[in-house]
Amino acid sequence: RRAFSMLPVTRTYQALAVAAPGVLDGGFEGNPSVRGASAAENRYLVDGLDVTDPTLGFGGSSLAFEFIDEIEVKTGGFGPEYGGALGGVVNVLTKSGGNEFHGDVFGYFNNDALQAAGGTTPAFGQRRGFRKWDVGVDLGGRILRDRLWFFLAANPAVSEVDWANRQRHTFTTRTVRGFYAGKLTWQIRPSSRL
Repeated sequence: RRAFSMLPVTRTYQALAVAAPGVLDGGFEGNPSVRGASAAENRYLVDGLDVTDPTLGFGGSSLAFEFIDEIEVKTGGFGPEYGGALGGVVNVLTKSGGNEFHGDVFGYFNNDALQAAGGTTPAFGQRRGFRKWDVGVDLGGRILRDRLWFFLAANPAVSEVDWANRQRHTFTTRTVRGFYAGKLTWQIRPSSRL
């Protein structure tokens, strides 16, 4: 988790996968290309659940960067349980609660202050600027010591882009998206966890 915050990558688990040897940006919404296979030939798992889009083969689940605890990128030599993965396997584990309470409050702001003016596009005209707010909170802890733990998180994000059309009228497009997570972990027996 600490290493993730230091890497100069986009805040998605697909971008973290690109940090592994033999993995490149596949060009399809940030999905990676592993060992020469296309971005549609990977398997994506979140907490052991296959979230690969069955139609296109891309990562079918968005996950807030702050909810990730570990990521494993398998680039070869993986078992038959990952059938259909011609490229690689991206396995993400989300944060969990524990016997001690822990939490985070985070916020990110980004704008166009350090970018050149955008060119004109046929659909919208000229891009004049953007602003993005990405804020959130998470909390994890115990319900029953050594038996039952919880993790809760919320991460709303707002993105605004300013445009000027060919007639020089200005308008703003706004996108609001929210990521939310809830997780219960139960230690059934010393060797079994659900």
